[in-house]
Amino acid sequence: MRTLLLAFIVGFLSFQAPQQAHACSCAMPGSLQESIDIAEVIFSGTIEDIRVESEWEFAVSITVDEEWKGLSMSERQELTIYTASNSAACGYTFKEGEEYLVYGYRNAEGGKVNVGLCSATKPLDQAEEDLALLSGDGQWACTMDAKMCPDGSYVGRQGPTCEFAPCPDAEDAPFTDVHSNHPNVEAIAYVKSQGIVEGYSDGTYRPDATINRAEFVKILMGTREDDQRMCKIAAFSDVDQTAWYATYAHKARCNGLVQGYPDGTFRPANSINFVEAAKILMHAYPFPYDEPQEGDPWYKGYVQAIASQGVIPLSITRFDQYITRGEMAEMIYRLQRPSEWPSRTYDELR
Repeated sequence: MRTLLLAFIVGFLSFQAPQQAHACSCAMPGSLQESIDIAEVIFSGTIEDIRVESEWEFAVSITVDEEWKGLSMSERQELTIYTASNSAACGYTFKEGEEYLVYGYRNAEGGKVNVGLCSATKPLDQAEEDLALLSGDGQWACTMDAKMCPDGSYVGRQGPTCEFAPCPDAEDAPFTDVHSNHPNVEAIAYVKSQGIVEGYSDGTYRPDATINRAEFVKILMGTREDDQRMCKIAAFSDVDQTAWYATYAHKARCNGLVQGYPDGTFRPANSINFVEAAKILMHAYPFPYDEPQEGDPWYKGYVQAIASQGVIPLSITRFDQYITRGEMAEMIYRLQRPSEWPSRTYDELR
């Protein structure tokens, strides 16, 4: 196996040399199982953009749909892979908008993901055999670096006996539908531990469901135990005062976090988009804020302010994007646990 691996890597890396080859000379693995064993990264995804990185290389932006091996959490959210600029140098020809099963290899520094013509990379609609093997019950347990547990998380092998680490107990997950590989799992576990969220009666959190305005203010007010004053101000005209969220909506209004709409309504069932959330978060966690200049969108200052604190998850790409319950937890977590979080900037959003 070591000889095969070295031969394959030497052939694969030949496409990166700054010399034009007349024909690709990399060596294909002897079997699909060997392709799986050798690959450092395996995932499926859709090609979003292909651009020229250099005279010898293309950079390919891809949205990851499913991962079996080797990607970090940030790469699952945003990934660029690299391939030689022509097939003579063992480059793989991708097409924008198409779905692929990708077998990748890290460069010498262990950083960027390279893909070559002699990997087992192929259009997803031609990968039936690969998917069957990758998803099979224990068929690759002794050769892959990780396996997927029933909850969707991954565990690695333990030593030469080919035994994998035990899968996490379901009770270790913050909610039954929040797996350990979910991009917001740490944040969701935090807001649950702080009593900010409780989830649903069936034990779920529904992290990928969009959050509505009523849920948003409930969670937000749960972070502000120091300022829960009520006031003599008219209730929102469309909020039933016996509703579960009525007190939270009223407190949020008293504390200047929400104003409602010009017609006096709150519209509790409406999903909340990112810029609306940014404005409310700015009032809840006041940061230095620049008033918009003439011609600027009303939300520019709010977005720039929370971006300066590293609050915007990479999964947020548009100003009008409806946010999910997982993303809401992520933003609260980042606000309460300041750190060097990877965050979107105002200029990156559209």
